[in-house]
Amino acid sequence: MSVFSEQIGQYLRAGFTGLWVETSEFADATSEIAAVCAGQSWPVLVWDFAAGIKCDKETADKLTPFLSKNNNYVQKPLPLVQEIPLMTQELKTSHVIWILKNFHHQQLIHSLPIMQAVQNDVQDYRHEGVSSSVVVVLSPMIEIPRELEKDFVVVEHELPSKEQLWGIATNICEESELPKDDDAKRLVLDAASGMSRRAFEDAVGLSLAKHGQLRHSTIWDLKSQDLRKRGILEIYKGGDTFADLGGLENFKVFSKQLLRPRDNPLLRPHGLLLLGVPGAGKSALIKALGNETNRKVLMMDMGALRSKFQGETDANVRQALKIADAMAPCILAIDEIEKALSGAGQSSAMTDGGAGDRIFGKLLSWLNDHETDVFFVGTCNNISMLPPEFSRAERFDAVFFVDVPTEEERKSIWQIYLDLYGFAKSKTAKVNHALLMMSEGWTGAEIKACCRLAAIREVPLEEAAKQVVPIVRSADNKLRELREWAGGRCLNASAPGLYDASAKHVVDLSTLTSSDTRRRTVTRAQVN
Repeated sequence: MSVFSEQIGQYLRAGFTGLWVETSEFADATSEIAAVCAGQSWPVLVWDFAAGIKCDKETADKLTPFLSKNNNYVQKPLPLVQEIPLMTQELKTSHVIWILKNFHHQQLIHSLPIMQAVQNDVQDYRHEGVSSSVVVVLSPMIEIPRELEKDFVVVEHELPSKEQLWGIATNICEESELPKDDDAKRLVLDAASGMSRRAFEDAVGLSLAKHGQLRHSTIWDLKSQDLRKRGILEIYKGGDTFADLGGLENFKVFSKQLLRPRDNPLLRPHGLLLLGVPGAGKSALIKALGNETNRKVLMMDMGALRSKFQGETDANVRQALKIADAMAPCILAIDEIEKALSGAGQSSAMTDGGAGDRIFGKLLSWLNDHETDVFFVGTCNNISMLPPEFSRAERFDAVFFVDVPTEEERKSIWQIYLDLYGFAKSKTAKVNHALLMMSEGWTGAEIKACCRLAAIREVPLEEAAKQVVPIVRSADNKLRELREWAGGRCLNASAPGLYDASAKHVVDLSTLTSSDTRRRTVTRAQVN
């Protein structure tokens, strides 16, 4: 029996009369509820906006006077909820389960007459010899009117486990179409984790149609398409490794130590927060970390999760976190997290209806309470925009500061991109002292931009460098404030220990004057 079925059974036996089930798989949720009720001989009646009431023949025979006018209940929910008590009493049993599909819409349960009728139904508590109406709302989101919040308990219809997914596969496939060994089976289940039952059934059917057998590659492709279409998560499937990133050795060693396989759940790591200079490689580190530790990387775009419709933003965030939990072990990453959470504590109904506060609260609750092997990594360019409680102790295993690369790191970054864009074959393009001086203060993104522009325009690197404006020039004051904040508060991503802003020489462009021609020329060569 699934966790969902156990919860439904417990609530019904305890006498709860209002259940709000959050699910997008109505057929599966309905069948699981019906299976629980069948063991107790409790009638189940299902209503939707298009078909009206549906139930088994025995129940229908007892309700013939009511169901003969079933058209009154199609697209007319008020007559339905008004007559639920009468039909319940007619069945003469302890519980009658009424499943109402998509009853969250504004014109339904938020209508005052319908809302009052529903409240009357769920508050008609069971008495000896009196049937009890149990109203079960199936909805893809939790949108309970305030007047009914105390009358309903929320139940999540969880995504299928790997064991349940394998059961679906064996029901659909012939023995010869299933994976032949344990490794192939593991790849299939890893690819399928986080999928709904219907989506996995579609993926199995597509794989059989294309290949005649169950293959994990087809399941991965279909799952990736589904997540992109819904805008909830994006699965990163690149091949980047730490070898493709110059420098940042302390982060590489620290993070790989954290994510070593462990059996003890008490020793599971929480996550990391990466603060630093834009373009210094924070996002690339996350993607490479997934390949280094053999974990899927899920990129969560908080902006895409926001919706103009009330309640949908909350549902999107819950669904994204639910999928991440189902896909464990994995890495869940949010890029530029300060943009998503900067309004927390200050949002209002006039701006976003409090969505910023709810997103922040849900994410904090998940970070505190989730028990799955999901490693969370957030990147941030401006720590001052984050609520202070977000980065408190035990929320993350460490907060790293990623600064512009040192000379040695720049040398390795130059070598990577000279090789990538074909300059390594040229005798005139080597990682020499002049190249390092020209790029002092540059980020890895700016070094890449220089090599790419030089390759596109077919000009020397020195010529392409004139079109690159480093961030130390365009955002000098902001970077100075960022470094000052990080000093003594963050681990250094490049070397062991805390980050020390005073230990790194940073060119101060604000001290240059137009009359200081010689110094400006040298600085342009160093920074540009």
